[in-house]
Amino acid sequence: METKLIPSKNYLCYTTQTTLNKLHEFADQAVDGVYEAVAKGGLKAVGPMEFIYFDCSNDRDKEFTLEIALPVETGMEFKSEIHKIKKIENFKCLSHTHNGDLLNLPGIYQQLFEKVYKSGIKPTNQVREVYKSFSGMESNDNITEIQIGIN
Repeated sequence: METKLIPSKNYLCYTTQTTLNKLHEFADQAVDGVYEAVAKGGLKAVGPMEFIYFDCSNDRDKEFTLEIALPVETGMEFKSEIHKIKKIENFKCLSHTHNGDLLNLPGIYQQLFEKVYKSGIKPTNQVREVYKSFSGMESNDNITEIQIGIN
């Protein structure tokens, strides 16, 4: 894991309350909706899709806030009741790149958080998954950067 400072960016976001157990029920549709909103709004994507988790824990039935977010260029008027453009400030994190099957992420998270806590670092309430390459949930071609927020 390496420490990174992710610079402030503008995102087109879909924000919802969900649980880890319910996430799969709507994620594909929500991601498609973000891409459609970008296209309809005449916006330009400037980075890969991100899932930004707030107050998420390993309790798969505990509700948390999720932002499905795509970095975009701003400067254009954008109106939507479902999607919002947000400026998200600098984000200091510990970063780990996972190559492969996304179904392995729970185990990866467990290992990462064990390392974080053993090192004495206290994580923030925010974790991000940056989908640098996505070919399907179980694809070995996926490249996902996991970013654990730190102070």
